Amino acid sequence: MKAVVPDALLLAAGESVRMGQHKALLIFDERNTFLEQCLEVFDAFGCENIIIVMNESLRVKTSELQLKMPVNSILCVNSKPSDGRFSSILTGLQPLKCNKPLFIHNVDSPFVSVNVLEQLSSSLKESDYAVPVYEDMGGHPLLVSARLARILKNEKNITINLKTFLKEFQKQTVSVTDRKVLANINDKKNYLRWF
Repeated sequence: MKAVVPDALLLAAGESVRMGQHKALLIFDERNTFLEQCLEVFDAFGCENIIIVMNESLRVKTSELQLKMPVNSILCVNSKPSDGRFSSILTGLQPLKCNKPLFIHNVDSPFVSVNVLEQLSSSLKESDYAVPVYEDMGGHPLLVSARLARILKNEKNITINLKTFLKEFQKQTVSVTDRKVLANINDKKNYLRWF
């Protein structure tokens, strides 16, 4: 029996105040922005649905720039990104059936790799969620079970902190050798550190 390939939820609705520009549009390499790089990897992994949650300003910019987006991308606009990250997760879950596991990933962690996605996907098993760990530090992306995705989708409190919410569920840590799972590029100093 073929393993179920998770869907992906890419969070890019933040205001990027510390960076001074949309992090999704930062240059990853000569071919891709952060957004395009993340989309390319989730598509290469075989995710059937790739949900991108952005704010209205970023939606306009991505349209103007005609960024490369896989045909299986579904764009959702969080009209109130100031409500926080959890509101973006809830926005992105709405078009999904939540009948398979789901990667939840931040666009400011652009080093997602097919290898790490495979490791997470094969390790989820009976746990509610899996997290890549490098040298005892948790990284990105998060993989939640279909059951947990449905629970998240039905949550009404948009102000919840995801880490706090997840404490009630069974966690599976997955040791990885890729230090880049720890990357969280929130400002220009971090950008220069990783690039």
